[in-house]
Amino acid sequence: MAFIYDDINRKAHDPERDVTIVPSTKFYDTSELPYCYESKQCNFTFLSSFKYETKTVTLKNGKISEAKIPIEAHIQEKPLWMTFALSGCGIEFAKLHYDSVKNAIEEGMFCLEMHGEECLSTVPKFRVVFVPD
Repeated sequence: MAFIYDDINRKAHDPERDVTIVPSTKFYDTSELPYCYESKQCNFTFLSSFKYETKTVTLKNGKISEAKIPIEAHIQEKPLWMTFALSGCGIEFAKLHYDSVKNAIEEGMFCLEMHGEECLSTVPKFRVVFVPD
């Protein structure tokens, strides 16, 4: 199963893995945006920055407008690993499950930023990039 976008609560949820990716309401003094990874095993906050492209788009009301469209979400690997490992699940658990958590974050962020599949026609090349340190 895949992530499902919840437009009312602005979150992406995978019912099979029981994982949710949601924008955080916490305030950070940074240019990056905070997101929460929530599961039964652990909850933690990670940061993402975005690369944008300016595009001419037609709005639902038929008006034409210029919009900054996100084309990439960048997530730094080292801070992601640290927040996951220190989230209370333990270092050994983090070592065993880091790749599956990264995979869930990638899929969840894609679903979240594409509003499910609603924005795919506008941003067909959107991707999530994990930036090594």
